[in-house]
Amino acid sequence: MELGTVVSVGDSPNTYEYYFVISKGAIAKKGMYVYTENEQGLVLGYVSDLVRSNSYLSNPEVVSDYGGETLKQHFPIEKWDYLLGKVKIVGVLSKTSPKRERASLPPIPGNSVLKCDDVILKGFLGIDERGISLGKLFGHNLEVKVNLTRLFQKHLAILAMSGAGKSNLTKVIIEELLKRKRGKIASLIIDVHGEYSGLSKFSKDVVVFNARDFRIPFSSLNVDLFNEIYQLTSAQRSLYNSLWDPTITFDEFLNRISRAEKKSAEPLLRYLLELKSYNLIGEEENPRIEDLLKPGSCVVLNLLDISEFKKMQIIVFYLLKTLFFLRRISVREQKRIVPPTVVFIEEAHNFARSFDKSIGMAKRQIELIAREGRKFNFSLCLITQRPSHLSQTALSQCSSQIILRIANPNDQKFISEMSEYVDNTVLRELPSLGVGEGIVLGECLNAPVFVKFRRSSIGKTSVALSFEEEALAWEEEERKVIDTYLDSIDLEE
Repeated sequence: MELGTVVSVGDSPNTYEYYFVISKGAIAKKGMYVYTENEQGLVLGYVSDLVRSNSYLSNPEVVSDYGGETLKQHFPIEKWDYLLGKVKIVGVLSKTSPKRERASLPPIPGNSVLKCDDVILKGFLGIDERGISLGKLFGHNLEVKVNLTRLFQKHLAILAMSGAGKSNLTKVIIEELLKRKRGKIASLIIDVHGEYSGLSKFSKDVVVFNARDFRIPFSSLNVDLFNEIYQLTSAQRSLYNSLWDPTITFDEFLNRISRAEKKSAEPLLRYLLELKSYNLIGEEENPRIEDLLKPGSCVVLNLLDISEFKKMQIIVFYLLKTLFFLRRISVREQKRIVPPTVVFIEEAHNFARSFDKSIGMAKRQIELIAREGRKFNFSLCLITQRPSHLSQTALSQCSSQIILRIANPNDQKFISEMSEYVDNTVLRELPSLGVGEGIVLGECLNAPVFVKFRRSSIGKTSVALSFEEEALAWEEEERKVIDTYLDSIDLEE
């Protein structure tokens, strides 16, 4: 479908962008993929902006002198009204090679601009018919399906302000993973606010584990693990190691430390008592992490009932550390212990903060997995509404990003600095995206795409009531109390 004609405007066309006049009756939309021809081949890009122009109205002094209505009466203004489409060039389909190339020559003024058809787009963008279905491409009826390996192997980041639709998008991805017939992987959701606890109602392959029942076996609490949690001095490490025995109980070990007559015993005892107050140490591991994940399954770790921030950090740290250790053994020794896995971390900035160095155990583990996880097919999906608060090390390792609406200037700046795929064109769109709209970019596809994400068929999974629902529930409970009281008075009379 022909949309218009390439024109010379300022210093364009160049190898990065060009403008075209949109033909009368043609419809071009922001985000739509178009192409034109030059000596290299088909020059593909997306419409990044639309500009309306009119030569009669380009001089403010003339408009001021005549006035708008007078101009319309005496001059054929409508005939001079036209739309310009601005196109961001993303690559060339060469005449000599089937591979996508960079544009080394600009488009030719006067050449036609056409809307890309689905066949061209699928090959050019790298859409995989067996991949994860996210939604529809802006301006097209093309379903955006992303290859599983390209999306996850080098980690994924979902970045969006609150209310932009990131939870729905996460459920869409989980839904796609659960319904795969072949090439099934395991998924784990670190669920801070209990948003995904209802997933178990929609699939027998979803298991929800409440973090209040989480236990670390004392037999695993050796000096190395304890040091990662509390950052011991050399004297504290030495004393801990000399008194620790995996065959005794946690309380017996506490007694040993309390009876020790060394200065290093006092801080050790304080650390251990804090750990005891969290009710995290038990005789056996719960859940048994080695048996936690299976291909095609999804485990939701519900942290809603955990109020202590450090306890939450310890749980996430231990779980990720143990799973990653078992996954490495699975690969290196070719044992079927933990299958290829994606860990979805909601509110990821709480576990891998960019600025907080006081509590770093979860952050260190997340950064380690971000650096090395791809070698063992153990991947992260970092989900956050505050990208600027997220560890730069972790975010920089996410080679694929899905960015929904972001209005905070600090977060926008941080994203542009951290991602090579985010330029000024993309950055300018972030505040204006609607709910459920976003940009998919990075190694998961060959070029950036604007997507209207589909609604998850899973529906509501949070146990929390909405603002209005809870207000109505309170009213109902109060009414029942009053009715009960009135009934009791009637009985006495």
